[in-house]
Parts: sequence; structure tokens; C-alpha cells
Amino acid sequence: MKNIILCITIIALCCAGCASFSNQSFRKEYIKITEGNLSELSGAYFLPYIKNLEHPFSEFNGHVDLYSQIVNAPPWKSRKNKLDSLQVAENQYVVQLDVIDAASVNIGLYENNRLIKDTLIAGKLKNGMFYLKNIELDCQGIPYIMGGCLHSKRRIGLSKRGNIIVNTAVDNTGALLLVIGTGYTFNSSYEFEKIKKVDTH
Repeated sequence: MKNIILCITIIALCCAGCASFSNQSFRKEYIKITEGNLSELSGAYFLPYIKNLEHPFSEFNGHVDLYSQIVNAPPWKSRKNKLDSLQVAENQYVVQLDVIDAASVNIGLYENNRLIKDTLIAGKLKNGMFYLKNIELDCQGIPYIMGGCLHSKRRIGLSKRGNIIVNTAVDNTGALLLVIGTGYTFNSSYEFEKIKKVDTH
């Protein structure tokens, strides 16, 4: 019986869809990245986004921030264990992204010029964007039989205004006895403004 369930699970996983990227919302907004201009992604950026590329006329969502979007973490300002200093309106937050090479980037979160978070992420150049390898795959129950899987992945690009674009693809598919009928699939795309290099001294 266990072998039958295992075989069905493997078949279901192979046949089921996964998160797929789409540049439909920003195809006219970005410049394709090559090894020659990859370094242009390096720089300091404001924490909140300046444009929701999927829904440009939607209300601003203060829980979407650049650091969390790239590292695949809960929104920085809504975490349960947030720092008390995050409640102080005068504090300034900057995200510093540094391209190490064609296979990795480093991203740091600064509070009033003080580094409070630092993450190294592997990736690769593909289709004019930098694909991050911090892919999430979280399955519950028996995937696609009586349960489901959450699959998400991220890529970053360069906007024509010299800013950074973060595109996230999510697929959360559930099923009951191989009848796939629950879940959701979507892309989110945000543009974050680039500023001068952060002063860490």
C-alpha cells in the first residue's frame, strides 16, 4: 500500500504545475541584464517599494519591503520579534545589495547606517534577469492526493530608471484524491528606488 501511495505521489508531482515567472507587467519597464551590466544592480535602495508593477493603481502596502522580498522572509515590519526601534518613525532603513559575482549577491539591511541583517544568496543569470536560488517548496499531507505544496521563487532585474525590480512567482496547489481544485497561482512584481551608496561609518 505504501508503495502505491509513493508511486501516485511521484506521478502527481511530475504532472502538477509549479510556480512560473511572468514579465507581462514589466516587459516595457526593464533592461535585460548581462554579465557586462550585472554590477549595475549593486547599490543602496529604499526599503519600501515605489511601484506595484502588477497592480499600479492599488493602494500602497507598507508590509512589502525589499529585504524580505529578496530573502523570502516575512515582512520586516510585521515580524513578531521585531526590534523596538522599528516603532520609531525617525529611524531610516536602507537595503544595500552587492553583486559578488555572476553566481551570488549579498544583501544587507541597515538601520540608521548600522547593519542589522546580512544575507548571501546564490543565483544565476538567465533570460535577462538574475534568478535567486532561495526557492521555497513546502508540502503538507500527501501532495496532490490529500494535501498540497507551496512553491515560490524569486528573480531580480534592472529597471530603465536604474532601480531594482523583484519578481516573485507563487504556486500553492492543493488536491483531494488527485482532483486538483484548490489553491492559487500568482506573480508579484515591485520596483524599489535606488539611492546613493549607504554610509556604514
